Amino acid sequence: MRKKKKTGSWRRLLLLALIVIAGFAVYVALVGPPQEERPDGKALRRPQVKTAPRHHEGKTTGVLPLEPRRHIVSGSDRRQIALIIDDLGQDPLVLRELLDLGIPLTVAILPNCRFSGEAARRANEAGMEVLLHLPMEPHGYPAHNPGQGALLTTMDDTELSQQLALDLDGVPYARGVNNHMGSLFMEDEKRLEVVFRELGRRHLFFVDSRTTANTKAAEAAAKTGIRFLSRSAFIDNGADSEETYQILTRTIDDGRQNRRHGRILIGHPYPSTVRALKRLLREMPDSDVDWVTISNLH
Repeated sequence: MRKKKKTGSWRRLLLLALIVIAGFAVYVALVGPPQEERPDGKALRRPQVKTAPRHHEGKTTGVLPLEPRRHIVSGSDRRQIALIIDDLGQDPLVLRELLDLGIPLTVAILPNCRFSGEAARRANEAGMEVLLHLPMEPHGYPAHNPGQGALLTTMDDTELSQQLALDLDGVPYARGVNNHMGSLFMEDEKRLEVVFRELGRRHLFFVDSRTTANTKAAEAAAKTGIRFLSRSAFIDNGADSEETYQILTRTIDDGRQNRRHGRILIGHPYPSTVRALKRLLREMPDSDVDWVTISNLH
């Protein structure tokens, strides 16, 4: 009789444990995993995201739909401005500041940096658009060095494709590519065609940063058929907050007068640029210009 009581007790304990486990599983399914805590003590929302895309499969998967949180496009009569912030992947703190601006941004992330993958993941989770900021050979190389993973004019077609694949793998969730430096490479139409054909196979677009007046990107894009866009202006060459602010306000004023085409602006993760953008959004919160990502630009 004692054995039966002991066996019955164990069975009751096992049943109770199974009920607790099942209840916890239902809670996680409904509520989601615990939120990650930011350094400032606030909870960082972690939307459910699929695994990082595998670019070599010919398509990009696992990318969240873009849902801008502010200045949403409201009509074709409004001037659109797409702002790209280059050179990300090295400092996670500046990325957080940029994402906290609350406007749609396109972030261009360098491959082979310490935080490249993390920056891409966080930007994607925040609903921002990710670009691979692709290092390319400039004039004066190697004295002027674009960094690890650069495409060089001395590479053959196979080497270019292989290096591009490695760089894309380093920046998951990328919807497109823009060039980092590359004043020499961007003048080489044949090698650009190799790169653009590969981008077209992966359903990616290209934004020409226009680091040279002799760029052949438009010609190469026409031959390969990929979606191609070109930078309108840099906003922070001098890394001066007041100068950056003035460039931004002039662009918006120009947008009021000429609404036929959107503009692509490129900035950098300088503290002065972040200050200028914060000031602009504080002083002009209801601008008649819409901030959009590259994919939403038309």
